[in-house]
Amino acid sequence: MRLRFTIRDLLWLTLVVALAVRWYVDHRQQSINYVKWMSDLEECRERGLEQMTLEANDLREQITALEEKLRRAAKESPPEH
Repeated sequence: MRLRFTIRDLLWLTLVVALAVRWYVDHRQQSINYVKWMSDLEECRERGLEQMTLEANDLREQITALEEKLRRAAKESPPEH
């Protein structure tokens, strides 16, 4: 038994294989990009958290300094009646 393929059959086969390969390459690239985006997102979250912590510490220091100034000012000038 001998299989017979026409040129049209081979062109269809070529098209199907090309589409399958293109889908595989595209899907793989999307997976690689997804992993990279997730690691970038995590890095941004960590940097953002560090930045927020630094800003919160600066604000605490400013509040402490202002509270100290208020205490000194309250001691220096007695309340008026």
